Amino acid sequence: MQKFALVCLLALAISTVYCGSSSSSGSSEGKRNKKQKDCSEDLVEETGPSGECMLIESLYNCSSQLTDPADILIFNQFIFELNFTLFSSNNYTSFDIVSIASFKIKKFFLKYSHFQVKFKYFQIGSWGCFADLFQVGIQIADDKCDSVLEVNESGNFSIIISLQKYRHLFPNKAAFDLFIEYLLQLLSNTEIDINIRMTDIYVLIQKFTVDYPECKSILMEIEIEGFYSFEAFFEISCQYYRATQVTVLLNGSPLSFLYNSLLACVKDTTIVISTSGRQALKAFLDRMTFVIQMEGLSIQQKMKLIMKEYHIFCKTYGFLKQILLNFQISAEFGCFEDFINMFLFCESQNCWPEEYLILPSTVAPSTTESITTTEAITTTEAVTTTEVITTTVVPTTTYEPYSGGCSHAASNVLTVDASGFSVIYTSSTTQMTGWTISEKNVWKNFCVKFTVEVINDNTAFPTAALKITEIISRINAYVVYYATRKTKVYSIKIGIWGSIEQLCGC
Repeated sequence: MQKFALVCLLALAISTVYCGSSSSSGSSEGKRNKKQKDCSEDLVEETGPSGECMLIESLYNCSSQLTDPADILIFNQFIFELNFTLFSSNNYTSFDIVSIASFKIKKFFLKYSHFQVKFKYFQIGSWGCFADLFQVGIQIADDKCDSVLEVNESGNFSIIISLQKYRHLFPNKAAFDLFIEYLLQLLSNTEIDINIRMTDIYVLIQKFTVDYPECKSILMEIEIEGFYSFEAFFEISCQYYRATQVTVLLNGSPLSFLYNSLLACVKDTTIVISTSGRQALKAFLDRMTFVIQMEGLSIQQKMKLIMKEYHIFCKTYGFLKQILLNFQISAEFGCFEDFINMFLFCESQNCWPEEYLILPSTVAPSTTESITTTEAITTTEAVTTTEVITTTVVPTTTYEPYSGGCSHAASNVLTVDASGFSVIYTSSTTQMTGWTISEKNVWKNFCVKFTVEVINDNTAFPTAALKITEIISRINAYVVYYATRKTKVYSIKIGIWGSIEQLCGC
């Protein structure tokens, strides 16, 4: 085995620079990442003198640096199992193998943290390091994620079918069933922007695995038909979630949350950094802040400039790169490396939130809701106060101020104007200050949906009481996992009757 490891070490030392070197100093982080992804097939298709592919040879090279016999045994056993699992099947493409291997190696490193510390940034020939592999693996998996988000030929979601097959493994089946129910709702709501849908899915999975930790390992191991593991799907959703948090990180007064978090790490005396190193890191943060405070740029443009500053910093202070990458931004978001990876994911997959692409000069008009004359007038219209609700509009002077009285909810809340908009919809459009464009669109689509499916459906919901109950149920399900969303939605005033919070209390 030692002889074989030595051969692998030599092979890596003389390995060809496949697809061109990824370490070219002239490349941006995004271009470097794209090149690595495009060339990732070489990791499993190109072989060295040992006859093993680049990826397996690099793992044996890691093993050759271990001295503890127990560690060597564990590491080599993992390599053997990985090699057998990935290359014994003809069902995988080279890209599949790279992605699956990335998740398995990452999980192995996390299980044995000393391997993670020692080998996370270990070079795989001239392609890149294992940290690069982990990120490219997520991007490759996302290329196949449509198969998870779309229904199959039978009209079902493959992820739901795959999860239900393993229901018997979960100790808390009631919690698992509820999780499946909510996941199905999110998957089915195709009207929602993909960024919001994947973010909501991440929050749902995160909450379930935190509330029921005994279910996490079972859930993550499940293989999704036509895709990879559930863990791969979770990692993809995490990238979408982090992307939605960028506005939070770049905001702050007088300095951004991102700056303050990283500066705290620079000042942390428990982290071993020389005085000159701290000064260099502080200078990088100052340049980053200059970019954040620049006017006239979209968030995506600012992110690209931050990456450019990061690239320049790493060229000059390469010895500080790993220290910077490990700086914690927050327990919820992760570290600076997660920030970098989120940028690379959004660039590679072209999945930036829509509002991140808009220049500030065009944000003001687009975030101010354009209410038509009809909509403005119809906020003072109400249906007749009968139990049978129809879409016939009878003009009145104004809503009666019942202050959220449940006995009068039906005659006020179920109002639909001549254009087909519910009073909740028209009231909401004037109360969305501080909402993102995606949040506005999702909520308005939600309002339109329950207007059509509940308020206008006198067959499924023949009485006002049934309509009110159903709307309350849907709103509660809409906000159940999201504190910020709940605060925003509950604060909406429905005409002058009362608030959505009061409605949900009926």
